[in-house]
Amino acid sequence: MLDFPKLDFAKTERSIENFIKDHVEKNKKDGVVLGISGGLDSACVAYLSAKALGPEKVLGVKMHEEFIPNPDFSSYKPEDYADLFDSNTVIKKLGIKNETNLIGPLIQQYKNTLNIRDDENLELGNIKARTRMTILYYYANKENKLVVGTGDKSEILTGYFTKYGDGGVDFLPLGELYKTHVRELSKEIGVPKKIIKKPSSPGLWKGQTAEEELGIKYEILDQILYNLIDRSLPVEKIDYDRKSVEYVEKLVKRSAHKRDPLPKAEVFYHDR
Repeated sequence: MLDFPKLDFAKTERSIENFIKDHVEKNKKDGVVLGISGGLDSACVAYLSAKALGPEKVLGVKMHEEFIPNPDFSSYKPEDYADLFDSNTVIKKLGIKNETNLIGPLIQQYKNTLNIRDDENLELGNIKARTRMTILYYYANKENKLVVGTGDKSEILTGYFTKYGDGGVDFLPLGELYKTHVRELSKEIGVPKKIIKKPSSPGLWKGQTAEEELGIKYEILDQILYNLIDRSLPVEKIDYDRKSVEYVEKLVKRSAHKRDPLPKAEVFYHDR
């Protein structure tokens, strides 16, 4: 078994909640806005934000592509719209404010204008992620709030996010937590078990799952990342399948541009 640390839940929860509260107060904002997807990371951030700031200062925004004639889902089975049903569960349990937006027509307009094919999942998926970001910042501007990101350390290190999409946020409460730790912390703070056990997905196209797209399970990915990044071990010193370790190292290296500050050209002035 690879070396991987156990999380101190109590200290970590307090640290993240203080981080959220301090960041909002420092920037003189009235709370936070986040996309509520029905997934693990957004639920975890919603719970921590509501506890740190109070539910009245948290706005959860639901963004879906299909028209839902009955928004409270009273006439649907949960499995028909699992993610939206889970989003509503989080919102109701926490008592946070919420908004619902139909982004399907916006996405269709992009498809028509750019002649995007139905099989261009990655290209269209990035447009969807950036559309979501634009909507979140609309509400943030309108309500004097910050956009709180839901990305975790596993996603950040592997570049599993859309640049200027779900990566376009004001701060990242889960940015130092691997996905494995997010699941563990979520159990401690009361996130519904159904959401915790659900396979992670950005929800950018039908059937998309994070582990399938990444090509590795989070339990293994996180252990390799910890040894590569936190312990700074070279590939040959990590006691695990060399092919998997090299693959993870490649994910980290090829996504560096998503984490690095924007490069700027050097300029020169005449001597006075």
